[in-house]
Amino acid sequence: MQRTLFDEITSTKGDERISTRPRRAAIVPVRLTEGERDQLVEVSRDLGISLSTYVRQVVLSRPLPPRRAVRPIPEVNRETYHALGRLAADINTIARRMAERRREPGAPEVLEALELVTRFVGTVRAEVLGTTLSPEGGEV
Repeated sequence: MQRTLFDEITSTKGDERISTRPRRAAIVPVRLTEGERDQLVEVSRDLGISLSTYVRQVVLSRPLPPRRAVRPIPEVNRETYHALGRLAADINTIARRMAERRREPGAPEVLEALELVTRFVGTVRAEVLGTTLSPEGGEV
């Protein structure tokens, strides 16, 4: 009987069979709620396959969504972004020095104002690049 490309080639070593198929050793951690995990377990059990096999087949068999178009950032926006970064660094320096004098009259109000200005500069920097910031300061 002739072999095909899809035949698994095995050789025997004593009583053990050695497979040439690559061993699956990489682990990809995924966080799910217990309900989500239970739902996946139920579907895989109904199909008569292990959860690992089910997840692998579902994930690897789906086509990827189309890649987001990358818009070029104009040079003036890049320059503005970097200038605002230097401004933010200067504001940070001022805030650190004011924090050393926080017991002086008016210092808490100045620190609060500097924090607002820093947030505003960060928002403007993100908008210059065409992104937005979440309230916590990370990109959305």
